[in-house]
Amino acid sequence: MQYKQLGNTNTLIPAIGMGTMGIGGYFSRDDTNDNQAIKVLKQGIELGMSFIDTAEAYGKGHSEELVGIATKGQRDKVVIATKVSPEHLHYDNVIASAENSLKRLRTDYIDLYQIHWPNPTIPVSETLEAMIKLQADGKIRAIGVSNFSVPELEEALLSVGNIASVQVEYNLFDRTAEQDLIPFCTQNKITVLAYTPLCSGKITYDKSKQDDLLRIAHKYNTNVSQLALKWLTENNNIVAIPMSRNASHLLSNSASTDLELNTADYDFITTTFLTEILEIPTGRIKVDTKGLDGFVPSANDLAKLIAKGVPIKPIRVVKIDDPVFEYELFEGKLRYWAWQIAYNGNVAVRALIRE
Repeated sequence: MQYKQLGNTNTLIPAIGMGTMGIGGYFSRDDTNDNQAIKVLKQGIELGMSFIDTAEAYGKGHSEELVGIATKGQRDKVVIATKVSPEHLHYDNVIASAENSLKRLRTDYIDLYQIHWPNPTIPVSETLEAMIKLQADGKIRAIGVSNFSVPELEEALLSVGNIASVQVEYNLFDRTAEQDLIPFCTQNKITVLAYTPLCSGKITYDKSKQDDLLRIAHKYNTNVSQLALKWLTENNNIVAIPMSRNASHLLSNSASTDLELNTADYDFITTTFLTEILEIPTGRIKVDTKGLDGFVPSANDLAKLIAKGVPIKPIRVVKIDDPVFEYELFEGKLRYWAWQIAYNGNVAVRALIRE
């Protein structure tokens, strides 16, 4: 396993860690597969995937509980990262959330404590003040953020001298982070934690691109997933955190760092999988408003940021055969409606098209 420095800290983390979104539930508790989840986490640690990322929101805290059980007796062998939810970013709430996470994780310190999503209704300086207090008290060791744009990251850096990491979706399909976030993080020695690095197993539906990946994978006697992870982690500033539910996926993921990808193949993949970002009039996209209640930030709050010029990642759409609409929303409902509110439907929205 290859190891990398976490930001400007002295902590080393593996190039391939373990994400836990869905382990213990998504946004509600699910304890039906607890034994398997604990087993997988332990196996991952044995394979060198000793960086584990979780969040208080995952399974309403149950994911943290499972991480705590899996790491019992080997706390010194793992680097644990967790996240505070956007609705808990006021000073007192951050402190309380951290204390609750510590209990669920069965530990007296968190290696990396991250803001899960920015919340425009709460000053990031207030949130970071609480994190600095937690750091001074020895309850957290490093501070990170997640789903922050470069302007939001720059604002955060004004309040705290050192941000160790930023977590963002990054994979061969969605490479939006390359435009400004990854260069900014490289320049400022901030580790990029790539979540959904295998795009939930759907890197591409394009048959020719699938064939290209298979051809290169066969050349190295490996599989497409390993090839995709190796491509991601060739950048020394990027750590991938795929979620695995079984031993075979763990073995595949952990072995990806053993590949030695030559420059020509790396460059070919880089060029071939550069997905074009389109600007699509919002009225050409079929989408409903269901499921927006309770989101933090709300569509209205996010719209205020968009109106100020803060960038958001593209939505995802699929082409459809419909007399009224050309596309249907695939992912990004909150961002879509925030964009609609910000510009009254008069400005085309940036989108990636799923084949």
